[in-house]
Amino acid sequence: MDDTPLHDAKLRKLLQSTSGASNVAVLPSSGKYLESHVLSDKDNIHAYEKNRESLHSYAQRAAEIAVVETGLATGIRATVIMPPTIYGIGSGFFNRLSVQIPNVIQTSLNRGRAIRVGDHNATYNHVHVDDLVAFYEMVLARIVEGKEVPHGEKGILFTDGGEFTWTEFVRTRGDIGREWGWEPRKTHSDFLNTFEIEVDAVLEAGKILNYTSHLKGH
Repeated sequence: MDDTPLHDAKLRKLLQSTSGASNVAVLPSSGKYLESHVLSDKDNIHAYEKNRESLHSYAQRAAEIAVVETGLATGIRATVIMPPTIYGIGSGFFNRLSVQIPNVIQTSLNRGRAIRVGDHNATYNHVHVDDLVAFYEMVLARIVEGKEVPHGEKGILFTDGGEFTWTEFVRTRGDIGREWGWEPRKTHSDFLNTFEIEVDAVLEAGKILNYTSHLKGH
């Protein structure tokens, strides 16, 4: 695109925020919220989250709602990317592990046995960190090329690379990214194989996460 003051002004009115699919979680183990359906990012997820927040407050969800509504009030085109469980080892210079799987690994190591909560029949989505990076790159490329990127109430995008029956969250489906041509390269087999890889990484890093504090009140 042309490097003009008008183009720069447009870019200054764009905001990309990262949230998480726990915002739309169902909670069968605690019984706080129960439902069974698949959400698509073509739905009005913002309205859905506002309804959920009116029933039960969750800090991360409240923050995301504030981002979207502030964007609407100020004319900023806010887009939220909402990944599910992220797995795999990152290639950056700093934190290279995600939260959920390393925390489960560390808790199991501390207790000397594998643990679970509830019957584990609920399904959740996963995405490999490399595929997630590719999605961010695709969103950025569309912005630079002047292509439409959903924003505001319709600008909450999912990134699902597959499903697993491990935690207690509602399933989500990322339809918009697939229409753009985003297709995860990693398979469900890669997800299943990540545990051995991440155990080694957790042991090497001595990483002890306190994810339970993040979920207090959820």
